[in-house]
Amino acid sequence: MSPDTPTTPRAPTGPASASGHTPRVLLLFPGVQYDLEHNFRNRLERLSAHFRGGVFAPGDRQEIVRWGDFTVATYAHRPGQYTRNPIRYFRQGVDFARHMAEKLGGIDLIVTYDPLKSGLLGAYLARELGAKLVTEVNGDFLDPHIYADIRHPAVRRAKQRLYPQIMRQVLRRADGVKLLFPGQLRELEADCRKATVEAFPDFCDTEAFYTGPSRPVILFAGFPYQLKGVDVLIRAFQRVADDFPEWRLRILGWFPDRAQIEADIDGHPRIDLVGPVPRADMPAQMAQSALFVLPSRSEAMGRVLIEAMAAGKPRIGSRVGGIPTLIDDGRDGLLVGPGAVDELADALRELLADEGLRERMGARARARYEEELTLDAYFERLRAFYSRVLNQSGSAQAGLTRLHAQRAR
Repeated sequence: MSPDTPTTPRAPTGPASASGHTPRVLLLFPGVQYDLEHNFRNRLERLSAHFRGGVFAPGDRQEIVRWGDFTVATYAHRPGQYTRNPIRYFRQGVDFARHMAEKLGGIDLIVTYDPLKSGLLGAYLARELGAKLVTEVNGDFLDPHIYADIRHPAVRRAKQRLYPQIMRQVLRRADGVKLLFPGQLRELEADCRKATVEAFPDFCDTEAFYTGPSRPVILFAGFPYQLKGVDVLIRAFQRVADDFPEWRLRILGWFPDRAQIEADIDGHPRIDLVGPVPRADMPAQMAQSALFVLPSRSEAMGRVLIEAMAAGKPRIGSRVGGIPTLIDDGRDGLLVGPGAVDELADALRELLADEGLRERMGARARARYEEELTLDAYFERLRAFYSRVLNQSGSAQAGLTRLHAQRAR
């Protein structure tokens, strides 16, 4: 990969670090990125107030763009190439990291957005480049429910055994670990003993979300089907629908096995299976709904819950993972047990029957969002977290010297 950018880099705008320069950061994403502008532009322009560096991720094509003081590079991920894609990820990720280290005069901090694929790459690069390593744990990989949608039993069992082992090795090498909720790692927390550990929600670009006049619509958005508890929501709605004939359930998400979900819907005339919608359409979808429901069997955070807060909507969520950190039960939403159809039906009935309660909960959700969960609040917490990790002893110079020596040989 040739990571030369089509635009002229502008001078760093962030404040100098203790070593006299704007900290140089390399961000590694594991998942395929289909919309770089939506996924990265706002994030990187805001990060450029304090940092500069590069971003590497899989994409639907090889591409290089620049926003703020960050260069974004993707390689072409090929569907179905289960062996070649990881090889491309590591090989081209190493090439890009070395190029950015040469270009910037070193890398101070490497951030991985999972403790698995990008975590392994980040651990290797942190050692090679003499950088600090931050690992974000953006999933509850210790919860067996997250593997339920893997159909092949042998693959499911292998991932359940292998993932915690990989996580343990990456976490032991991390200088900083960012969780989504306290206790997320459970029995792996001892492996973070040398790291600065903090828990707060992930990046959620909510600037386009707004409050607006709602319709009698219950909204769900997400996938996969079993993990997100869509079947539970369908059954709960079917139990209360006759008592609230003006209400509809609207389901957004990518479900490859439509036969299963259509069988569960069973021809119900007020359940709308919409499928995936463009991300640009989500603010309007959220604004027009009166209630958002996320009945997940496992959930580390749930960005849609923050989006619903920004839109001033009451929410119902499962009492699992990080959802209780975003829903104050009885105040700005309701919590129910995972998989509990009767409990979810009772919660739906309570909110559908009381417009005043919905409005009060929605207003409290919006107020909490403005106080704790805006983009400004997120970036201030992230900046402070990165700074604490960077202020530990050590520097990127040793790694850059080692890289030069390797190339000389």
